[in-house]
Formats: sequence, structure tokens, C-alpha cells
Amino acid sequence: MRIAIYARYSSDLQNPVSIEDQLSLCTDLMKRQFGIDKPVATYTDAAISGATMSRPGLINLLDAAEARSFDVLIAEGLDRISRSLSDIATIHELLVHYGIKIWTGHEGEVSDLHVGFKGTMNALYLRDLKEKVKRAHRSIAASGRAASSIAYGYSVVRGVLDEKGNYVNGLRKINPDQAAVIKRIFKEYAAGIPLRQIVRSLNDDGIPSPSGKLWRPNSITGEDHRYKGILHNDLYRGLLVYNRTHKIVDPRSGKRRYVVNPASEWIPSPNSVLFQIDSGRKHINADLRAEDCVATHRANLSPPPLKIGLPLTRGLLQGLLSAAGAAATKALRTTLDMFAQLTALNANAGMLAAKGKKILRTAFSRPFETR
Repeated sequence: MRIAIYARYSSDLQNPVSIEDQLSLCTDLMKRQFGIDKPVATYTDAAISGATMSRPGLINLLDAAEARSFDVLIAEGLDRISRSLSDIATIHELLVHYGIKIWTGHEGEVSDLHVGFKGTMNALYLRDLKEKVKRAHRSIAASGRAASSIAYGYSVVRGVLDEKGNYVNGLRKINPDQAAVIKRIFKEYAAGIPLRQIVRSLNDDGIPSPSGKLWRPNSITGEDHRYKGILHNDLYRGLLVYNRTHKIVDPRSGKRRYVVNPASEWIPSPNSVLFQIDSGRKHINADLRAEDCVATHRANLSPPPLKIGLPLTRGLLQGLLSAAGAAATKALRTTLDMFAQLTALNANAGMLAAKGKKILRTAFSRPFETR
């Protein structure tokens, strides 16, 4: 009998040793129940939620199951395989189709009853957990702490305890090196320097981007409707905002997208703990508000951006060739007119071809007459 083991833990805040503990439990179950010392394969997913099917370990497991590479799958519990009721039902149905049994340390041999009952309980637990996490995040944001990931220009403050002796999460402090880069970007942008030139100079100076790779325009501009990107991030003008967006996951593809919440649901914290910790230093962007820099930059840009299209191409090329004389301009116009005529001829040819095909289909669809 060939046995495979699957283990998973859901958060990067959990102990990675959890994987080893699960593998040890599954190995003991395998030895005790089947008398086998070593599995044919082990699949793991670290710091990945059980609410999604987009897990490398799970995908490899299902591929191996389709190839009939093992006969029994062992996990610590059904919730390790998936916390989604629909997903665990799909996985169970697939494995049954492939002739593979599921055993877990919590449920034993998994049946349809386990999938229905425990799958529902796991789905309810996941929904309750999401609400608890949101409630905790709202409390953190209301107290002026960060409930999201670390933004560029800031560092995590660790080791701070509250009056009960518990560690306080969500504290930030200014990162001096990255703060200088932020200030440089705002000043250059406010001075009217083109965005691509700013990006090029940062890369030429060997300054890593927030991702640790090369800078790109999107890193600076981001998405203004989501307040993403350095120029649109309220953190750089002293305002911490929580619950500005929420995530939606497509149940079929697993793709994620973020939707902006109504402004009435935002939780702003202008007096953040971040600035109280570093009260002796002004905010890195106190003298450069984001919207002021954007407005100044647009005012300094000349000429205004042009629309892309055939009129732009013709006008731009005519301007470049005006110094060469009227003959060059006339030749350019002739070329453009010829191109337009060729395009029209191609369109007419396509229409004629379509009509010809229709005539042929009509002719051959009729029965032949004999005389």
C-alpha cells in the first residue's frame, strides 16, 4: 500500500514547527494503522490559508492522485486539507474517484458524513475567525496602530509590552534610510521631474525598491483610487487609514481583487502611535503633502500629455519633418493616405471574401438537380 502525507499551517505568524509536528503525527498514524514506516510522498503548504485551492502542495497532491501515485492520504485533520466546505467536498469526491482513501488523526477514515459535518463546522469556524480578525484589526486601528503590512519608509517596533505584560503589535517607527528616499521622490516629483527620470535615477544610484528589486513607475504612482503607491499613500502625510478596501476572491479561479469601501466605513487615525514614538522628529513628509506635490508636478509639466492615435502620429511626424521642407511633409501625407486606402481595400476584400464564402455555402447546401 502506498501512502502520502499532507500537512499545512495557515499563517506566517504561526510556528513553522507546526509542519514537523503534523508530519510526526501522521507518520505515527501510518505506522500504527498500516504498519508502514515511510510514505511514498509528502506534500506541505506553509503559511497558506486552507480557504483556497491555490496551494502548491495541494495542487501537486491532486496531480499525483490523478496519476494514481498513492492509495491512501493521511493528514492531521480535515481542516488541514481544506476549511472550505465546497473545496473539501470536491477534494474528497476526486480522491474517491481515483480510488484513494483519506485518513486523519482526528477523524480516522474519512466518510461522506465526516465531509458533510466536519466540512460545515470548519467553514463556520473560518467565517467566525474572519470576523474575529476584523474586530481585532479595528481595535488596533482605533488605537492608532497599524493593522496592515509594513509600508516602505517604516520599520516594526518590537518588544513593547502593555500593562498586562502582553506584546503590543502594530507599532511602527520611521526608517531613516528609506525616509530619505521617500522625501527625495516627493521633492523631485514636485519639482516637475518626469516620473521615468525619477525611476531611472533611483535605479542608477543602486537604491532598492520596496520589493527589493528595480524601481518601476507603478511603485511610485500606484493606484490613486485605492490610495496605493508612494505618491498616494496617506501614511506619508501622517494619516493611518484602516478598512479602506476589502478583498474579494473568485470561488472558481481563486483570483483576488480589492474593492474600495465607502468612505463612511474608513477608520482614520491621524494621531498614530507611530508619531508618538518618534515625537522628537517631524514626519518625513510634513512639509510635502502628497496632493500638493501632484498638483505642482502637473502644473510644471509642459506641454500637456498628448493622446495616442493616428492624429497624434501624423501631427508629431509632421512637426519633426517641418524643417526638412514642404516636400517631406507632402510625401508623409501621401504615405498616410496610401496606408488609409490600403486599409480600406483590405476591409473591402474581407467583405467580398465573406460574401463569397456565404454564396458557396448556400450553393453546396442545396441538393443537386438531375435532368
